Amino acid sequence: MLEPRLRIAGESALIAYLGRESSPEVSARVQALESALREHLGDLLVDLIPSYASLLVLFDPLRTDHRHIGRCIRQCARRGAQQAIPGGRLV
Repeated sequence: MLEPRLRIAGESALIAYLGRESSPEVSARVQALESALREHLGDLLVDLIPSYASLLVLFDPLRTDHRHIGRCIRQCARRGAQQAIPGGRLV
């Protein structure tokens, strides 16, 4: 599993790139990371915004910083990649 590429996306945001192009595998990694971060960071989060191959992490800058969130993203990506994400409904 590749480690996410992290980029600062403002004073209270990081974006985690989990792949270079969209695929079912990358989408599953984004979903797994989103779920793991919601559980791990809780009220430090302002919002999580998933896309096809990345996840924007908005956090409370009065309670944490980029370094702490970056460490959590990497840690959760390692653990979350092992979790199965239930399939969605095809519309």
